[in-house]
Amino acid sequence: MGKKEELVLNSAPRSLPWTTKSSLMLGGWVSLSAWIIIGMMFMRFVVHWPEIRIGLDDYAEGKITLVENSEDGEILFSNHFSFYHEGELYKGITKSIEEEYQEGDGVGIEFQNDNPSNAQIEGHDLWPAEILVPVGFGILALIVIIVRIRKGLLVISMLQKGHLAWAKLLKKEGTGVFLDQHEVFKMTLEYRDLENQRHRIIVKTHVTEELEDDPEEPVLFEPRNPQNAIMFDQWDLYASWTENGEFEDELKYYGMFNLSLPIIALTAFGILIFSRLHW
Repeated sequence: MGKKEELVLNSAPRSLPWTTKSSLMLGGWVSLSAWIIIGMMFMRFVVHWPEIRIGLDDYAEGKITLVENSEDGEILFSNHFSFYHEGELYKGITKSIEEEYQEGDGVGIEFQNDNPSNAQIEGHDLWPAEILVPVGFGILALIVIIVRIRKGLLVISMLQKGHLAWAKLLKKEGTGVFLDQHEVFKMTLEYRDLENQRHRIIVKTHVTEELEDDPEEPVLFEPRNPQNAIMFDQWDLYASWTENGEFEDELKYYGMFNLSLPIIALTAFGILIFSRLHW
């Protein structure tokens, strides 16, 4: 039995399990890798947040009280300092990658006037290297996640509201690009909309068998804008369809896992911000 006999979908709108939606928006190894990068960026903030100083608006003369190597063996020096403000003694630590000071050296101290314990040695700012680099990777990861979510929303919309049509393969062209030692092909397929007008959809894939195993392949298109379409076999839907034409979740726990990653990451990052930030 071919796909045309097997695949029966209810008329739109169709219901879709929320776990399937989360898998479509957040699933896949690329998205998972992006969330891991976000987590690594978060850990970088956890490690270095005590050294990030915000809102330093005052200055005082201070003194180096101790210089020590970092405990983890990195080429990093902890410079302990002290200074007085309005008759009170304050202490702090600023780290550096070079041994710049010795005990007893006089140094300039930048500090926050209404919170003098928020202080650092003048001229030592971790933003350029220790913070901006992981933030840059984090931004790239967020872009990847946003692209995945947008594509997922398109697929969800098509599964719920799209009209089912059948496309015939017109052309198969090599691109010269290889993925997993398989060449990526440009597949051109043609389908007809509700008014019997022809439309073409182009798919680039290295798994061509999914689009060649039947004389006609299923397509979902937007009735009001038939040019917007997706190949039904192009996406791992994380769901199957019942005899009644409705979708049911195949990997429920996978969808819950995909949803838990951003919740954990964003919650932990939010807690860090509110617990450490001084204005």
